[in-house]
Amino acid sequence: MENRTIKHNVSLGTVVVVVLVVLLHQAALAGPLIDIHTYADWTNEISGTGNITPIPTWESAGFEYVYPGESAYFVIPSLMALSDDEGHPALQLDFGTGVEDTPVIGGFVYNMVDDPDLSGGEANFSIKKLRSGAKPATYSLHLVDKNLKKMIWKFPIPEGGTSSDPWDNVTINFGTTPPTHVDPGFDLTKVSQINWDLRSLYSNTPYRSTFDHVRVTPEPMTFTMLALGGLLLRRRRRQG
Repeated sequence: MENRTIKHNVSLGTVVVVVLVVLLHQAALAGPLIDIHTYADWTNEISGTGNITPIPTWESAGFEYVYPGESAYFVIPSLMALSDDEGHPALQLDFGTGVEDTPVIGGFVYNMVDDPDLSGGEANFSIKKLRSGAKPATYSLHLVDKNLKKMIWKFPIPEGGTSSDPWDNVTINFGTTPPTHVDPGFDLTKVSQINWDLRSLYSNTPYRSTFDHVRVTPEPMTFTMLALGGLLLRRRRRQG
């Protein structure tokens, strides 16, 4: 009986190890929450049944935290999927025309499904660099939790864009990249929206800007620990 018990426990331990290896492998292959790369992707996301819409109001995105006192310059852009912009499918934001050197601010929002946990997750995307002579511009990324609290990162759009090097590739890690603003009590485990926005100045032509791809991934270990926790709980119940 003693030998059988020892053999049984070793077997259970082996199962736990094997399953953990499988879970780690599955976590490494876990798909992103947002993955937009192709013209069809952009077209589907901005359609009536997609997840992307223009940011509807100044207040909803928390613009006042990063562009204080400039609410009069908020514009709702039109969104268009481009099949080829500098060699890549892209999303174009068209803000129309305005008085030269007047600020223009606006962007788009991705409405998340099931308020996912983005602790340790990250966003990857590309934005068009400024060409020579272009007006200075900034962009920001806003996470909005289920209670409408915000976490925001803001950066200048880099200059030096050329036909051979038009895109700036950006990675923002939600756990380690220092944010520009965080509301007290912001809940990174329940994110309902992600906003991308732009601020620039009008020139003598319509102001347009484009994003190449958007990819948002959660922390892979989140899935692993949840699954492993469930496995160990079932094991304890059987032993009890």
